[in-house]
Amino acid sequence: MTSIAGLPLTSRQTLILGRVFENGYEKDLASLAPNQYLTDAVLNTMGSHIVRNSPGHQPTRHAWIPTYTVTLFKQNRANLPNLPVDFDTSNGQLYTVQHETNHWILHHIDLNDKSMYVYDSLRRRDTQEEIKSHQNHLLAILRRMFPSIISKIGKWTFHSPDTSLPQQDKGFECGDFTLAVLQKLLSGGSIRDIDPLSIADERPRIAEYLMATDVNGRVLKSTLPTNQILELLLRRTIYARAKEDNKDIPWNNSLELPPGSYYVPQHLLSNCSSSDVGSSSGLTQSVKRVQVNEFFDVQTTKKSNMSSESATITLSSSNENTLVDDIVVDEAFNDSNPVAANYRDNCNNPKKSRFEFDDKGRRRQLCITENCKTRVSVKGLTCAQCTKNVIINVFPEGMPVGTISIPQNGKKYIACKSAKNRNGIHWSPICMNLDCTTHVQTPGDMCACISGKSRRVFPKTAEIGDIFRDNNDVLWVPFWYNRLLRWRPKCSTPDCVTMVIKEGSACRWCKCGMKRIIHPKNPYIGMTFIDEDTGVTYRYDPGEQWHALCAVCDNISVFLGGIGVFEKNATGVWLMNLISPGGYEVGVYGGFSKLSNPKHAAQQQVTRDGCTTRHLTRQGFKPDIENAFVLHVGSSENRFQRKFYARDKLGAICTFHRPQKQNVLSPQEMDEIDVAIENNLQNIPDITLFGMNKMDFWQNRPKFQGHYRKRRITLTEEEYQKVVKEVEDKLRESAWETMMEQDKDADE
Repeated sequence: MTSIAGLPLTSRQTLILGRVFENGYEKDLASLAPNQYLTDAVLNTMGSHIVRNSPGHQPTRHAWIPTYTVTLFKQNRANLPNLPVDFDTSNGQLYTVQHETNHWILHHIDLNDKSMYVYDSLRRRDTQEEIKSHQNHLLAILRRMFPSIISKIGKWTFHSPDTSLPQQDKGFECGDFTLAVLQKLLSGGSIRDIDPLSIADERPRIAEYLMATDVNGRVLKSTLPTNQILELLLRRTIYARAKEDNKDIPWNNSLELPPGSYYVPQHLLSNCSSSDVGSSSGLTQSVKRVQVNEFFDVQTTKKSNMSSESATITLSSSNENTLVDDIVVDEAFNDSNPVAANYRDNCNNPKKSRFEFDDKGRRRQLCITENCKTRVSVKGLTCAQCTKNVIINVFPEGMPVGTISIPQNGKKYIACKSAKNRNGIHWSPICMNLDCTTHVQTPGDMCACISGKSRRVFPKTAEIGDIFRDNNDVLWVPFWYNRLLRWRPKCSTPDCVTMVIKEGSACRWCKCGMKRIIHPKNPYIGMTFIDEDTGVTYRYDPGEQWHALCAVCDNISVFLGGIGVFEKNATGVWLMNLISPGGYEVGVYGGFSKLSNPKHAAQQQVTRDGCTTRHLTRQGFKPDIENAFVLHVGSSENRFQRKFYARDKLGAICTFHRPQKQNVLSPQEMDEIDVAIENNLQNIPDITLFGMNKMDFWQNRPKFQGHYRKRRITLTEEEYQKVVKEVEDKLRESAWETMMEQDKDADE
């Protein structure tokens, strides 16, 4: 055994920064200390352990995907690590974690129902885009791994984060939650039973299991209690990070390892006596066993030779004249005589040479791999694809444009006209679906076919006003953009030809029950025209806008599309109640509009599918449009501030509570809104009044308190919080689904 006293301080402070558990280092084990973020090594090792030891585990149906899989996939690694060849692609269950902005999120891939589930212990709106991107990467990995299966399964379902999962109380507990949720899913338990207050109590038990998987960990486990080991390793990790940042921190005895026998990497023994070196450990790396004794600041100036038992490393180089033959450790190796690399000429094995002649008769060097047509810069080189063992695509020659070729399993190409060679062709990747020829960026990917939709083929010639019906029974209208013919979805109203953004939706005119007026093109100031259907006269004013004129005089009309509006550029703030799918009121929702009729204003807001209300209506909540009422009328310039102020005073549990950053209303305007609310208390539901009564402002208003006592509201705090949670959960769920739909439309 080698005494640790023979090692310098720089070696002792990093003595076992190597492996202390299976695929984990000292800094990884230190992450299990209190108030620390778990590292990927801990999550990968424990996640794989939980999956392997779960009840009913089958290697061909249950698998853990390491965190580095997405990174490897981006580097053109074709297969998933640790998946058996005969993995069940019909009923398999895959689990993995995503790291995003110092946060761990658990993903569950169910190949049986083609769904992806997300479990996030810190649900935030700013992570939804990252979660969706990670799900797309996982689906791309599956497409690359099982192209013949994934191309036939149709549409996938991406679920929003499970709202039944309790949320973490501390910022560093996300890793603990992922392991706890994984344990519940595989054991058949309920994730609702996870206790956020005791979630981190499992860390010492996890550390004990991890230390039992490696010889160094077992030595540590036998010397000190688990909590003391974690504290020691955390101090050593902090010290190592400080030294890496060139901070002058003195070494002290609190960083020393307990007595024991450890396996140490070979390079740390450069100053040890050769007589103290024991036999090889038998591990995959060249390491030596060292005896650690109790000592203090013992230093030595002795320098001796190093044992020449180190493994010899043979390397190769693509240099044309020389190859790196081997790397050997000199017998007199020390700090002043580093490892030397011996070079030799490659005269006995002359390099192969492959070349071809281009169209101009010039000689071009090719990759030395047989059948590879990739050009290289130097004779005898191997191209990047062959170096990475990537299968070379071999296409048929002399094929006409439109020919489809499948050079290897999972990749399909089509012959296109070459932009560089007038008479030549180039091969472009297309969708893997059988009868689809849509171009894709990455070979092996699929276009919109993966969502079950057929490809649209629009006419190449059309006139403005034409209507085209595609294979999905969606109507389209043409328009010109930069001298190119483009197509947009048509309004769902049969007689309306207005373009819309989303397929199957109505235009804003049809939603509000108004008629769209088609004004003349290239108007001039003062120009008038009469609409034939309504008989209304319009005038083009200096503000470059068309205004409807009064039927009696030449003044601007106070009607818009047949609906009355407020005079003098005023805007009204209106309110309506929302009814839950269960039939009870959940609160009020407010908006602002120029329309003087509150029913029309509410209908306009709902049919436009705008603001936060759309998320609740899509979840089955019904707006009480018939009983909508105008709360306050004021200037259009501060309509946003008046709406925000009224919403704050009403509590507004049926929308995301966004307090305004700066209130620009005058005291008189705020008092007018307060009085308007008190004058309409009879129209406000009980649950909103219950929330308002909790506010200090309304507790000091006698008129409100008198009305509140007169209403005799029997609602309890528990019932109130239950409704609040239901509304918030439905908002998040619908917002997630809306984002996914918009992203799918954008991808198509």
